Amino acid sequence: MPDTQFISKDFSYAFKSFGVVPVKLKIQSQIGCFDTITQYIPTGMQVKAQFTANDVCNGDTAVFNNTTNHHKANNQMHYYWRFGNGANDTLEHPKYLYPTSKTAKTFLVTLVANSAYCTDSITMPVTILALPDADFTASFTDKKVNLTPHFIDNSFTYTWKLGDGNTANTALVSHVYVNNYDTVEVCLTVINAENCTSTLCKKLKTSSTITRNFEHGFKVYP
Repeated sequence: MPDTQFISKDFSYAFKSFGVVPVKLKIQSQIGCFDTITQYIPTGMQVKAQFTANDVCNGDTAVFNNTTNHHKANNQMHYYWRFGNGANDTLEHPKYLYPTSKTAKTFLVTLVANSAYCTDSITMPVTILALPDADFTASFTDKKVNLTPHFIDNSFTYTWKLGDGNTANTALVSHVYVNNYDTVEVCLTVINAENCTSTLCKKLKTSSTITRNFEHGFKVYP
């Protein structure tokens, strides 16, 4: 197969194979004087940086799946990740836990893929989703408690554990404790539209405890 030749001072050329290719330059003057030089140029198959990563809830680890496309001959690949907040990694398939935040945040994640001869990079957004607010208030009237979440959204799921074996699956709850309890541990689990979950438990003193303390702590004499 004949060599490819160019009669030009400058040119560009895409090699169709990889390896070490000899490139010869010949310069000739108008009076016939000439000189030649040969340099050996290493060539490699093009690298195409690619990765996938799902948005995750705050507090969960983001997993980065490196799907970079490269020829099997490029067996010495090197990867450099920038997670968009100053952190980085050099693993092929890294995992990263972003610092916690009360609000959703989007980070621009960059992957740089290097073979022996070629480099490519790609940048994609990854969002760390906010957790729902699981805080709540409780008010007692005798043995009845009214429970109210701090934030109510019809797209959220609310699950209560009421401390006496009973549960409830509505945002607002009114519950009567049949037995006498000094304290009850009430837990609220909230799942938002992005399937992020928060749970908060509180130990609550019942009003029946106050009544019993009053009845047993004082005597009234005529």
